[in-house]
Amino acid sequence: MKKSNLKKVFVKWFLFACLFMASKQNFAQEAGGEFSMGPRFGGTTALSIKKHSKSNLSAIEFIGGWNFDENVDGVSINLLFEKLAPLSGKRLAAIIGAGPGFAFGDEFRFGAAGIIGLDWRVSRVVNLQFDWQPTWYFVNGSDFSALNGGFTIRYVFNRQKDKSK
Repeated sequence: MKKSNLKKVFVKWFLFACLFMASKQNFAQEAGGEFSMGPRFGGTTALSIKKHSKSNLSAIEFIGGWNFDENVDGVSINLLFEKLAPLSGKRLAAIIGAGPGFAFGDEFRFGAAGIIGLDWRVSRVVNLQFDWQPTWYFVNGSDFSALNGGFTIRYVFNRQKDKSK
């Protein structure tokens, strides 16, 4: 099976599973302290792991990315500290953050990664994120990567109980 076909099957299965689980959950939630994980699609295909603070005003996100294009080899890792600004209660927040960015390919590269976007708790089990993630590599050459806009869908593992009942 080709990599592109395998990728399409995985994406369809994951989206179906997340939407099915979301339809079975109560949408009311108390956000804060969640741990979530899921795929990121866009400039780089990646795995995102995110831990929100108890106050839900900040988060730490690990993004491990790879490229399916045979002409471009390499793996990238970004560790981002994110500040969240609530826009609609605790379910929709603007995010801005920064952290170290690493690239492993023909040679090792290191730099600074940034992130700006929106973090949306669709339900108790589904978290969506739309963002732009520019990275400036300055070790082993200077290179600015500005084409990393993305969409992330995560499953929330330790969802909080609804305290309004």
